[in-house]
Amino acid sequence: MSILQEILTWSEDLADWQSDAIARLFTKPNISPEDINDLYALLKKEHGIIDAEERVAKRLTEDQISKPAPSGTRVDLLCVKNLNRVNALANNQQLSFSAKGLTVIYGDNGSGKSGYSRVLKKVCRARDQSEPILPNANFPPQAGKAEATFEINVSGVVKEEKWVEGKPADDILSTIAIFDHRCARAYVDEEDDFSYVPYGLDIFEGLANVCRQLKEKIDADIIQCDVNNSQFEDLRGSTSVGRLIENLSSGTAFDDVEALANLEPEDIQQFETLNRSLNTDNPLQNAELLKRTSQRFMRVAKNFKEKFAYVNDSEFARFSELDQKFLSAKVASDLAKDKFNESGHFLSGTGGEAWNPSLPLNG
Repeated sequence: MSILQEILTWSEDLADWQSDAIARLFTKPNISPEDINDLYALLKKEHGIIDAEERVAKRLTEDQISKPAPSGTRVDLLCVKNLNRVNALANNQQLSFSAKGLTVIYGDNGSGKSGYSRVLKKVCRARDQSEPILPNANFPPQAGKAEATFEINVSGVVKEEKWVEGKPADDILSTIAIFDHRCARAYVDEEDDFSYVPYGLDIFEGLANVCRQLKEKIDADIIQCDVNNSQFEDLRGSTSVGRLIENLSSGTAFDDVEALANLEPEDIQQFETLNRSLNTDNPLQNAELLKRTSQRFMRVAKNFKEKFAYVNDSEFARFSELDQKFLSAKVASDLAKDKFNESGHFLSGTGGEAWNPSLPLNG
C-alpha cells in the first residue's frame, strides 16, 4: 500500500473539515486564505455553528489517488489521441510515446505542450489539479466536456481507455506517474540545501499549518466574543436577572435569557410608571436646579455677613444714641428760637429788609 493510500485510509475516520483539508492539500501546493475560510466554516459547522453560505465538505476520495500497478504488471503509455475541447489543441490529433527509451516533446510557447500535460495530470491523478481544462476560446461554445483516448500496453496487451472530464478514469491509468514543476515537492532550508520528503508525507506538514491558521482564527474569535459583564454591573444582585448576569457566559442558555426578557403586563405597567416618574422628576435636572439654588443662597449669606458688620447691635445702639442726642438738640434749638422771636429784639445790624426772605434783592 502506498503512502497516499494509507493517508486515504487514515482520513476515513477524520472529521469532514480535516478530510476536506487533506483533499485540498493533495491537489494544490499552497492553501489560500479562501481555503482557510472554507475550512474554518466547516470546522464550526462540525460543532453546531451554522454556516450562512452552507458550504459542504469534499472529503478525500479514492478516485483522487493514484494506485500502484498490480504486482508483476507493467504499464506503458503508447499515445494520447482523439482529444476534443481541450484548450486550443486541434481535435482528434495523436501524440505518441515510445514504449522504450525516452520520448522528447518540444515546441514553442503556445504550441500545446501544457494542454497535453493538463490532461495527463487529470487522468493519471497527479498531485497538482490546479490548472483547469478549458475549451478553445477562439471558437463558439461547444456542447460536451473535454475528452481523450489513451492507448496503453499492460504487460504486453495493448488496450484503449477513454476518458471524459468529470468521470474518474480507469484505475490502471493512475499507475502512470506525472511529474512537472507544479507537482514538485522539493524543500529548501535556510542554507539552500534540498531535502527529500517521501511523496505524500508533505500533506501532514500542510495539515499542521492549516491547524495553526485555524487556531489563530479561533483565538481571534474568542477575544472578540469574550463576555464583558461590566456594562451590566448595576444589574447584579439577588434578583433573577442579577443572578443571570452574575453567571453570564458563552454557556448561558438562550431560552433562560428570553424567559427573563419577556415582561408580564404588571411589569410593563410598573415600567411605564417609573418611566413617567423619571421623565417628570428628572433626578439629574433636579440636582442641577438644587445646585444653582444652593449657590444663590451662599452668595446671599456672604453678602449678609459682610453688611451685618454695619448693622449689628452695638452699631444700632450707637446710632440710636446719636439720634436721641439730635432730637434733644433740635428741641432745645426750637425752644430758643421761639423764645428769641417772642422778645422782638434783634442783634445790631439785623432784622432789616435784607433779612426778610420774602422781599426781592436790589440790584
